[in-house]
Amino acid sequence: MNDPVITVDGVRVSYDERTVLENVSLTVDAGTFVGIVGPNGAGKTTLLQTINGVTAPDDGTVTIQGKSVQKASAREIAQRVGTVPQEAPSGFSFPVRDVVAMGRHPHRSRFDRSDPQTAITRAMERTETVALADRTIDTLSGGERQRVRIARAVAQETPALVLDEPTASLDIAHQVRTLELVQSLVNEGKAAVAAIHDLDLAARYCDVVAILSGGTILDSGPPAAVVTPSTIETAYGESMDVHVHQNPVTKTPSVTTIDERTTDLN
Repeated sequence: MNDPVITVDGVRVSYDERTVLENVSLTVDAGTFVGIVGPNGAGKTTLLQTINGVTAPDDGTVTIQGKSVQKASAREIAQRVGTVPQEAPSGFSFPVRDVVAMGRHPHRSRFDRSDPQTAITRAMERTETVALADRTIDTLSGGERQRVRIARAVAQETPALVLDEPTASLDIAHQVRTLELVQSLVNEGKAAVAAIHDLDLAARYCDVVAILSGGTILDSGPPAAVVTPSTIETAYGESMDVHVHQNPVTKTPSVTTIDERTTDLN
């Protein structure tokens, strides 16, 4: 059994008088890829921001390798969690290699004897961004920029990765390449948690799927046990007619939904 890297225990987050997360608990072990799925507004991004210390919970705790995120400095968090945001400004002209090198900032100190160039090169090789090293980030395609953002997180050499909609706005080929890259990093021992919009992709690549709806986790576990018509209908709306079957190629759950309200109008 792998050791827990990320532990979320009884977290509640509210903005003004609106509760966004309520009593959320989640564990992400080393070598495990957890996918957070759910409808828009369910609290997926807030949960990720609570894990990486951007948002402080009103109640509950978040720990990374036993270290409380609430009590850690930004530098300490960045040494433990590499974050890949859904969107990042691309209007600046930094060379790709410089962007990836930003991942080494949390480790820079007079006591650090590691070679940052080795970590940067290794991260770029893993993400197939070496050929982009001298290009500026603003000249890249969406898929290329996403690989660079992941390379920056890999260069941080953290035990945990947090990814917010890593396949958003990517074509099918880049979606697959991105999630296979994350999966390969997890296979080497990292813990990864990602908000994923596409249920089929989450079921295909994640070891654990957690369904978040209305700020609470309805169910979590292996995709085959969690991605079911009942949980999906509850999470996304009772008016959805949900069919789940096994993909004949990937052998993972695949979801087809029909909005019964639209069907009734035909």
